[in-house]
Amino acid sequence: MKRSGNPSARDTKEGLVGWVEAKRKPIGTRPLRIKNTSRRRRDMINRKSSLGVALAIYLAFCALPGIAAEPDVNSLPKERQQQWDKIKSGMEQEYNVCIEHCGGKSECEQKCRQAHESRLQREFLKLQTAEAVPAANDTDLVHWRKTSGTGEQE
Repeated sequence: MKRSGNPSARDTKEGLVGWVEAKRKPIGTRPLRIKNTSRRRRDMINRKSSLGVALAIYLAFCALPGIAAEPDVNSLPKERQQQWDKIKSGMEQEYNVCIEHCGGKSECEQKCRQAHESRLQREFLKLQTAEAVPAANDTDLVHWRKTSGTGEQE
């Protein structure tokens, strides 16, 4: 009697002839298969790949505290510190609105937190790298005004 799935297989007293059923382990429990290598070599490759994954996870967790750290405001001049306080308070209000909008969903709150932190970092970098306005008696004042787009001259 022929099976519809495999025309070469037929039932006999011993079972199916020509029908091979492979018993396999679940995918996560099988070691990496590398053809034409010795067992010792395969074990070493599997060990190296698992060490690589562990190292990547470790490095990711080491980098997280540095990313989320509060920027050092004391390194800024007084004028920029005041600007930073205004920017930070505005960003805090936006963050609170975002959290209210989430309605207690942890995934949404996490996205708000990540966006808030990245915006704070971006704004702080802008403050650090912004070109300082030269004093009125500075010799480069004319050049600065020409390049800043105001078009004013002394």
